[in-house]
Amino acid sequence: MTKQRECILRVVRENEGHYTAEEIFELAKKEYPGIAVATVYNNLNALVEARIIKRISRVGKPDVYDKSIRPHEHMICTVCARIFDLDLPTVREERN
Repeated sequence: MTKQRECILRVVRENEGHYTAEEIFELAKKEYPGIAVATVYNNLNALVEARIIKRISRVGKPDVYDKSIRPHEHMICTVCARIFDLDLPTVREERN
């Protein structure tokens, strides 16, 4: 894992919330001022493919990235548009 990829992963894992690639780029630039936006996109794609982080696609909006790959739902605030993790019991769990 390159130092830039480690930085990008750290940004995703250490910040609360779900960030777009552009937001991750802005945060990563603080540690690596010369980092390119393409590097951020390429590394985010690699981290998603490796199942280290999760991509959340939204209709009409940029994708965001989630540090948690465990199964869970998301709630989107209709006022501020923030995305929150939401743990809902599954039907199987409710039957037990």
